[in-house]
Amino acid sequence: MKSSNTVSRHGTSCGQAQTTVPPTWSDHLYVEIARSDIALFKFILESCDNLAYLSVLDKYRALVRLTYSPETRPIVEDLLPSLQATLTIRAWFSLSSGTTQTACFPAC
Repeated sequence: MKSSNTVSRHGTSCGQAQTTVPPTWSDHLYVEIARSDIALFKFILESCDNLAYLSVLDKYRALVRLTYSPETRPIVEDLLPSLQATLTIRAWFSLSSGTTQTACFPAC
């Protein structure tokens, strides 16, 4: 049985108004950046209306995890290439969407 993201206010979908159920989990994107860019990256994410929050997983390798709402995935994934001139992003990947990008911006 296929589940739906919408439910009716009265428990039925027979021509009644429906509301969207918000997701019950967060998505994660793992990013490897330069150590010196961790604080700046966190500041940028917070300045983008708290688009995602950053957790440092390995401070020596500078591996961070971004946690964000599934609805904002396209915005988060579009943000990384746009930061090429500002941050040294070595790679990013997502376990849920299968997205992997290896990069060296501007230089490793």
